[in-house]
Amino acid sequence: MNSELIHRYSPNHVLMKCAVADLFNTNIQKWKYNRPPDITRCREIAQFVHSRRPTIDWMFYAIYENSNDTIYLLDGSHRFTALQLIYDQNKANLEDISHILSQHVIISIRIDVTDGEAIDLFQQINKSNPVPELYLQNADQDKKTVIEDVANKWMTNYRGHFSTNPRPNVPNTNRDRFIEFLDSMYQKMELTRETGHKLNNELYKLNEHMLKNPPPKLSAKTLEKCQQSGCYLFIVKPDVLLDILI
Repeated sequence: MNSELIHRYSPNHVLMKCAVADLFNTNIQKWKYNRPPDITRCREIAQFVHSRRPTIDWMFYAIYENSNDTIYLLDGSHRFTALQLIYDQNKANLEDISHILSQHVIISIRIDVTDGEAIDLFQQINKSNPVPELYLQNADQDKKTVIEDVANKWMTNYRGHFSTNPRPNVPNTNRDRFIEFLDSMYQKMELTRETGHKLNNELYKLNEHMLKNPPPKLSAKTLEKCQQSGCYLFIVKPDVLLDILI
């Protein structure tokens, strides 16, 4: 990575300054325990940066592994993905985004840390925005794949019900809250790789149940939105849905 050392906290913890343009010539990957970025949120960030031209005074937290010369992002994956979207969409004429590429970001990098040290740092960074347990526990890949596939289908089919707000209002949810709910469903239904397909089927049964049994004080505006989209799943809290689940 073409960067400048700003400060050295310790032999394995440094602060670097890097031009945005140089990020795309660097082997930067998602950390293995991190959640996939919410593409809706990434697009919102990309649109804001591209249209408003703000100062990109961002800091990223990462770990570096000498063995494979790779930087793994612990924090900042949504912002990095947003920059990647802007870069990919303007490859034909990078001059149009020169005001973005010429700016600099700060990266706090820990070098060759243990998994435990990385997890401790990750949890510390995310205390204000808790990460679904699915990405902190040592869940098998089959389980993650099933849950993420189902989440992506619902986010595509019912896009209007997924918010980037950490505390969305009824009848909406956000990606992290939905992932947590699906994880709880998976466990309660005692699913496996062979039976994982039942998760999506059960969601539609719950959706049908809420269609027929909406809360009595549901507002007309909320009901109208659900009628238009066909999605009634998020008109109650996740724990209510889990109680309904047989």
